[in-house]
Amino acid sequence: MKRIALCLAAAAVLAQAGSSKTVGVLRGGRDVIKPGMLKTLEAAGWAHTNMSPADLVNTNKLAATDVLLFTGGWNAYYFPSYEARRALHGYVAGGKGILSSGFRSGYSRTASRPLFPQVGATHNRGNGSLLEGFGDSPLARAIKEPFSAGGWDHMTLAVGPAGKAFAQCAGDPVGAHGEIYGGRYIALGAFIGGNAPSNGMTGVEKDVFLAMMNCLNGAPKRSDADVAKARAQADLDFLRRERTWDWTFDARGHEYGPGIIPGARHKAAGVLESRIYRLEYIASFFDKAPRSLQDMIADLKAGLAELDANAKKKTAAVEAKIKGMSVAELDAWKTDKARQGAEVAAELFPA
Repeated sequence: MKRIALCLAAAAVLAQAGSSKTVGVLRGGRDVIKPGMLKTLEAAGWAHTNMSPADLVNTNKLAATDVLLFTGGWNAYYFPSYEARRALHGYVAGGKGILSSGFRSGYSRTASRPLFPQVGATHNRGNGSLLEGFGDSPLARAIKEPFSAGGWDHMTLAVGPAGKAFAQCAGDPVGAHGEIYGGRYIALGAFIGGNAPSNGMTGVEKDVFLAMMNCLNGAPKRSDADVAKARAQADLDFLRRERTWDWTFDARGHEYGPGIIPGARHKAAGVLESRIYRLEYIASFFDKAPRSLQDMIADLKAGLAELDANAKKKTAAVEAKIKGMSVAELDAWKTDKARQGAEVAAELFPA
């Protein structure tokens, strides 16, 4: 009987090991990883392994996990790296999941390019940390009552076309989930686990945290051919978006400056606009400005209009080029803002 009991116990251990789920926990130096959060995962049957930023391009390390957990992120600029963003697209396309919480999903306090903006990305920080459910998804229903995940602030999400909001704070969307390329992604503008006591999370926060982890680990299984196809599409979409941002981005957000085309346009336009302003100011002192002054202003405005038309034409041409390029072509087309910016400036505003 004793031998049978030992065999049954061993079988139970092996079964648990065979069905274990592994989360890769980012340890990047600006994370919020409380011991109680890890205890909560372990109690729910999750194993965990620590991941450094460098590990996010390590295919062996990534393959050993089912879900990745990114937390915190204050002033963690330009995360993840270009190479890691690309590798993580393949990771999700393989049917796995990523939870980006805190500042990790967007450019608020980070200047980071969003990982999956089609689902959601943080773009602003606001006061208040009390989260409540939004919508009718299982994740929304897991938030049975309002709770604070920690801290005093929340990060507002820009929810993309592939995302569905499930949490809000002070009327702002702060949680969005989506299925992309056969995997799953959650952007959460809150510090989940930040309140976790040393002996484990409790209450609604625990329920919501585990619901998110299980959701991310629940993508339908697919054939190897389907996974390969999804990875190819994810890689193509990633490269197209990156090159489009390199060349045409011109908004508040994740860059330290405008893209190549708008950057060249703004530099030339600044010169023209400042001269127009000065001349119009001088003209304001005349009852009727001299014809020569009027002609100079008109010529400068015509030059500005031509510059804008050339910039729009160049933008449309580059966007069309990017849409028609293959992965190999996009990969080979490296960005050199200084050189390419000078070349574009000469096109937009010939001497």
